[in-house]
Amino acid sequence: MQMVSIPDGLQPWEDRSDICKLTLSILQIMSGKLEVTINKKDGDKVTCVIADACMGWAIRVAKNMEIRRAAFWPALVTTLASMLFFQKLIDDGIINNSAINIYQLVRKTCRPIKPEPDAATIEAAFQVVIEAEEASRVTDWFICNSTTELEFAPFSLYPKLLPILARRLPRAWHWLRIITREEITSKIEHLLSEQTIRDKALDIKDKIRSSVNEGACSQRNLNNFIEWLTEKDTNAKDQHSP
Repeated sequence: MQMVSIPDGLQPWEDRSDICKLTLSILQIMSGKLEVTINKKDGDKVTCVIADACMGWAIRVAKNMEIRRAAFWPALVTTLASMLFFQKLIDDGIINNSAINIYQLVRKTCRPIKPEPDAATIEAAFQVVIEAEEASRVTDWFICNSTTELEFAPFSLYPKLLPILARRLPRAWHWLRIITREEITSKIEHLLSEQTIRDKALDIKDKIRSSVNEGACSQRNLNNFIEWLTEKDTNAKDQHSP
C-alpha cells in the first residue's frame, strides 16, 4: 500500500484558508492530477484506490480506469447516512436541490456554524456531498470506522457500508459504557491543571496554526505534527534521564 500526495490546484502563495476556493479547486483539478499520477506508475500497476468518501472524484477516476476502488469514512456513519439520503429526499420532492435550502434545514437541528458560511461556500460543500453520494454507488467497497452495535440504524439503511471497527471491539466490549458530562469535565480540568501538558498543547496549537496560515500542504502539516510530538517526547525523556 502506498500513500500518494496530489496537488490541489492552488499555488503556494494562494490562500488555503478560503474554504470555498480550496474546495472548488480540489473538485476541478485533483481528478485529472490523480489520473496522471496513476498513469506514471510504469512498473507498479495500481490495483486498487482507497480514498476518503468526501474525495468522491477519486473513486470516479478509479472506476473510469477500471481499477478496484474502496471508499473510506472515518467519522460517524450516521453523518454519512444523512449525506447519502439527501438525493432521495430531492428525488421524492421533499426538499429541492438548492444547497442553501438544505443548509437552512440542517442548521435547524445543529449548532450554528461560526463564522456563518457564505452562499458560495455552502454550494461548494454541497458539491462534496453529491460527490460522496455518487462514490457510494460506484465503489466496490465502502468501509466505515464503526460497528453495527454502535450504529445499527445507518448500517441497516445502507447494507453496502462495511463496519471495520467490529473486529477490534469484542474483547473490550464489556468496557464500553456511557461517559457522563461530569466525567469528561473532570478529566479535562485535570489535564488543564497539569502545566506540562497545557504548555505542550498550546505550543503544538500555535505551530499548527502557523503552518496552516503559511499555506502548507496536508502531507507537510502531518510530518511537522509528528516531528513536534517526537521532539517534545524526546525532550521530556532527556529531562528525566539521570
